[in-house]
Amino acid sequence: MGLRGDVQEVVTENAVAEEQFLHFHGNGQIDNNDLVERHYDRYGYLTHAKMKEKEGFSTIEYTYDDDYRLVTRTLTNETAGITYTNTYTYNDQDEPLTQQQKVFDKNKECVMTINMRNNYLTRDDEGNWTSNSLTLSYWEKGGDMQQTTVLQKRTLTYWE
Repeated sequence: MGLRGDVQEVVTENAVAEEQFLHFHGNGQIDNNDLVERHYDRYGYLTHAKMKEKEGFSTIEYTYDDDYRLVTRTLTNETAGITYTNTYTYNDQDEPLTQQQKVFDKNKECVMTINMRNNYLTRDDEGNWTSNSLTLSYWEKGGDMQQTTVLQKRTLTYWE
């Protein structure tokens, strides 16, 4: 997730394509009761999980590059017939630079694309960003591309 230090909690104002509130255990693993049947690789990275939905579960697969940065997150909900694929690129500081989310229907046709690019503005003493100017481009099947910029702020709490 591009976090540095013993992060306990992250609260993001104007969260886009991420959770507004994140909490981590002391060992660095995310505290999320909606994720079940978690599988980790030998280095402790989450590779597979199921997420509780209103009806049933979605399956989530995670892949990482050679530097153990998340490069793909794929969520599939068979009941809804939808697949969300998120791909990530990183800057020289190993922080998420871009994220692209594509949504596919049951026929594997892309029905929505969201492109995001981060421009980190301020950081805390650990080097984690505390404000970000996020450029967002959005396209939905049958519509025109739309673009906006969102100012995000976040507060991080660390384990002592």
